[in-house]
Parts: sequence; structure tokens; C-alpha cells
Amino acid sequence: MNQRTTVTGVILAGGESRRFGSPKALAKLGNQTFIERAVQLLQEEVDDLLIIAHSTIASTIEKLLPSVTVITDVPDHAGKGPLAGIYTAMDYANSHWYFVMPCDMPYLSKESIRTFFSHQRTEDDAVLSCIHNRTQPLVGLYHERVKTTLEDCLSRQDLRVMKALDLLNVHWLTEKHFDTNVQREFQNINTPNSVG
Repeated sequence: MNQRTTVTGVILAGGESRRFGSPKALAKLGNQTFIERAVQLLQEEVDDLLIIAHSTIASTIEKLLPSVTVITDVPDHAGKGPLAGIYTAMDYANSHWYFVMPCDMPYLSKESIRTFFSHQRTEDDAVLSCIHNRTQPLVGLYHERVKTTLEDCLSRQDLRVMKALDLLNVHWLTEKHFDTNVQREFQNINTPNSVG
């Protein structure tokens, strides 16, 4: 374990999803909730797995997935969005890398996750994607060293993910790096009718 790079999987489950009308994590595609699908997708690709959930749905997810660790944002940064979720994961689990994904990308594939892993470089702070000129900062790898940068941003109340990324050495992948239908895979589901 000392020689090998460890990776913690981090699923950002969000909260009440007001735009969606109900918690996205509990929305269904077929007979699976988004959060179950995300866990199934990621758990075999990482060393351990965390779900970061809003306090309003954390207990529901714990009952649904009793074998997965579900945590809420660290108190100092609760409710501060995705940056707080990523920081909370880094604060909770000691790992070299963190593979982050939101629960609302139910079409993401194992192949695409492995593509991120195959492009890791020691000098990278993060390995993320920009698909058809649209950045996807919440899917990909973050190195443990970015924790202090995230903490600084959160303490300054600068919660914009892209602003934080300006401070990091990001290795950007594009659609050319992926062998799958990235247009579909990297689609966030924002309304109930966009499922299916």
C-alpha cells in the first residue's frame, strides 16, 4: 500500500435539488436510483468510497446503501457547494487521489472513469475534462495536495469551482481522449424529463 497510489471515490449527492423538484440522488433510471448507479459504477475502480450528502438526505442514503460511508460537509463549510464536498472528502479520508463525480451523471461509464486514471501524471493537481468546449470540473481526479487551496477558497467565501481551478495545475482531457459517447455520458440531468 505504501508504494501504490491510493484513490478514494467521492460521489457528490447534493441535497434537495430544488430545480429538479426532489433530491436527484434518489431519482431513478430504470429500477436504480442515481446514487445506487453511481456507487455501482465507481466502487470497483477505487480503494474506498464516500458519499457526500446534504443533511436532509444523508440518513435516507445511509438506509439505501448501508455498506457505503455517507458523510455531510464539515461544519465550518456546510452548504458551501461542491468545493465544500470535495474538501470534506479530503478531510475525512487520507488518500493520494480522489476521483470525484456528481450523482446526476447516470450515463457515465467505467471506460470513461478509467480514461481519467490513464492520464494521471505526478505533476497534475487535477485531471478533468472539457467536452465540446464545456468544462466538467466535478468529474475527475483531484490530488491530495489541493486540499489547502480548497480550504483557502472556502475560508474566503470564494466558492466558484472554476476560480479554484485557476490556482491549480489541471490536466484537461477533451472528447478526443475518450472512446465513448461523451456528449451523453457527461450530461447532467437537471429535470425529471431528461431521464431516459
